[in-house]
Amino acid sequence: MGELLAGASRTLRVKTRLAQPYTGNGPLVNTATLDAPGDTDPTNNTSSKTTTVQPPPDAITSVPTLSQWALILLSCLLGGLALRQSPGPRRR
Repeated sequence: MGELLAGASRTLRVKTRLAQPYTGNGPLVNTATLDAPGDTDPTNNTSSKTTTVQPPPDAITSVPTLSQWALILLSCLLGGLALRQSPGPRRR
């Protein structure tokens, strides 16, 4: 990072990744503290950042569907109902 002159500042970024799924409690609080010899203002040596972590979505639930044979049976039943509703042969 090199030497800092009086009144100078530098930004240091740290990128992290949480375990998936994150099971910790509450928000994450990151705190950085710096102490340097000859520092005349120790009140500005600490900084914190709070990050709220959203809970993971509910588990994915499967949607029940019909099996292949149930679909065939349903198709036959619908076809039978359609034939029953159709008009019969016309008489002269």
